[in-house]
Amino acid sequence: MTEDMIGRTELRSTFQQWRDDFAEAGDEPKCSLMEDVLWELDAQSSGSFPKLLTIEQLRAMSVPTPVWLEVQTVEGWPGYWCLCHNGLILTPSGERLPAEHFDSIHIFDKPADAGFEGRTK
Repeated sequence: MTEDMIGRTELRSTFQQWRDDFAEAGDEPKCSLMEDVLWELDAQSSGSFPKLLTIEQLRAMSVPTPVWLEVQTVEGWPGYWCLCHNGLILTPSGERLPAEHFDSIHIFDKPADAGFEGRTK
């Protein structure tokens, strides 16, 4: 892994810190979101390929489900985790947007190179 890679351990640690910060601030919805993302990171197989999700699949998610929004971030990362529930995307900032809002952005079930234990910055 190169120095530009975010390892799964480092990624999990970052989400854990955000979860702890939200818990300390009393922000239960964001704390819960981070717990869901942590659970998904722990549950993922590191050897499987990501699946591009359709609007129909996103609308069919009847329980909050972690999804990977592939977009260049201010920090230089190639995307971030969100939650999807009945076609509504909840971003890490707590904003809720319909999946159609992201029609030019790819939404996957996990990052493209999750199988390589990291994500290139």
